[in-house]
Amino acid sequence: MRKDKLLELAKLLNLRNVNANSEWVNSCCPFEHELHSEGIDRTPSFGMSISNPSVFYCFGCQVKGLVVALPSLLSMITKKNLTEARKFVFLNEIYEPKTVESLSIDVTLSYIDTEVLKSFAKVPKHIYEPLGFSKETVEKYNLLYDKPSQRLVFTIRDESGKLVGLRGRYLGRNEYRPKYLTYTKLKKGYIDPKSAGIWYLCDEKQTKKFLFLVEGEKDALLLKQYTGVDVIASMGASITDKQLEKLKSVNKNIVLFFDNDKAGEIAKQKVIKSLNNNNRLYHVTNYYGCKDPAELCTNKSIFDALKSIKKI
Repeated sequence: MRKDKLLELAKLLNLRNVNANSEWVNSCCPFEHELHSEGIDRTPSFGMSISNPSVFYCFGCQVKGLVVALPSLLSMITKKNLTEARKFVFLNEIYEPKTVESLSIDVTLSYIDTEVLKSFAKVPKHIYEPLGFSKETVEKYNLLYDKPSQRLVFTIRDESGKLVGLRGRYLGRNEYRPKYLTYTKLKKGYIDPKSAGIWYLCDEKQTKKFLFLVEGEKDALLLKQYTGVDVIASMGASITDKQLEKLKSVNKNIVLFFDNDKAGEIAKQKVIKSLNNNNRLYHVTNYYGCKDPAELCTNKSIFDALKSIKKI
C-alpha cells in the first residue's frame, strides 16, 4: 500500500504519534500489551510497511501480520466499530496471499553520519545533575540534549563503535508525551538497532567476571558510573529475538537486573527461557523499595542491592 493510503488508514484507526519515512508509516502501537510500559506504547514502536503486501510490526510487543487484517483484528480486540477502516484496506490493498510466518523484517543495520550529532546541544548542568549523572559520564558517553523536545539523547553504537541510532528520553512534565523517542528520520531505510540485536553499551570493553543486563540507558550509565561494573541495556522491557541470540555468545556470568515491575519480570523470564536457565545466570533479589537500578544508584542503596545477587 502507498504511503498516502497508509497515512489515511492510520487516521481511520486513530493511531497516535504518526510519522512516516520512505519505507514505513510509524505510530504508537494500537495493541495494549503487558510488554508495553503500563500496557500502553508511548513510543512510536509500531509500523506499517510501504510495500505490496503491506505488513504491520511492533518492535515493542512483536505483534505482526498483514495490514489487510489489521482493522478487523483491532475491531475484535477493542470492540470498536472500525467498519470504514476495514472497507478502506480491502479497497486499497492489492493483496497477494502470504502467511504471516513468511514475512521477514529487514534487520540490516543503518549507519548514521556522526555529523548529525552537531544538531543537538550539550547537556546543561542543571539537566544532568538532577538525573544523577556526573560531568565525566555525560562527556564520555556523548550524552546530548534536544532542547526543543526536552529530551536527553543517548547515542546507540554497534560492537565496532559505529553510530546506529539515537534515543531521546523525555524530561518534561507533559504526561501525554512519549517517554522515549527513537530518531528514525535521520537516515533513509533506518532500522531500529534492537531488531538487529544491538544492546546499549555493547561497544564497551567487558573485562569483569559479571555482565549486568538492565532495561534503560539511564540504568546502564548510572550503574557503570556508581559501581564500574560491565553492563548493557536492552533499551526497554521488550527484548528482541536478535538481542537474545547475541546473549548466547556471551562467555561470562550474567546478572539480570531489569526493572522491579511486571514488565521487568517478563523480560527476566524471557532471558532465562532463552538461555535455558544455565549455570551462568544470576539475579538481584532485593531492590530495597526502588523501582530500577537508576533509583538504587541515586538513593545510595546500590551496593546493598548488589549484595543480594544470587544464582538462578
